[in-house]
Amino acid sequence: MGILLTIFNGVRLFVSTLWDLQEMRFSNIFNDVSSVAATIIMAAVSCVLAARRL
Repeated sequence: MGILLTIFNGVRLFVSTLWDLQEMRFSNIFNDVSSVAATIIMAAVSCVLAARRL
């Protein structure tokens, strides 16, 4: 019974580590997309404001 518990804990740790790595990957992708979106919006607002001054 002890060996099964050890195997189960090892598999649980492996799955938990993979899950955490996936979460970090998706978090990084979301941060990158948010940054690009904010840059595009700021550039668009800047262009609109510059066009209104002309």
